[in-house]
Amino acid sequence: MNIRKYLSNVRDTDLDDVLGVVGLQKRGSGDWVFPMLAGLGAGMAIGAGLVFFLTPYRGQEAREKVRKGAQDAQRMLNDKVSMLSDKVGQIASKEESTSEASGGDKAGVGATTAHRSY
Repeated sequence: MNIRKYLSNVRDTDLDDVLGVVGLQKRGSGDWVFPMLAGLGAGMAIGAGLVFFLTPYRGQEAREKVRKGAQDAQRMLNDKVSMLSDKVGQIASKEESTSEASGGDKAGVGATTAHRSY
């Protein structure tokens, strides 16, 4: 066996070649995200189940607390959505009023920008 030939083949071998021989490959940098999120979700589900079984409240009290929390969350979400829709309406009315003040037609806007030098 020619040792120089063997050594030149070894120098050209990289980690992917070695892993490929045994049927493996390198992991990508984002391959850990989905298993981590799945584990987090499973842990949250198990924790929520344990809370319902180990709560010191009677069933009626626990259901009432959950119902009240859900109603509070719904009320807060509705408030946020209405604030957001009000802001969007204000922005839309401002843009509508500025487009009406400038003539309102897009041909005029394009004509003014066509004469600009950059």
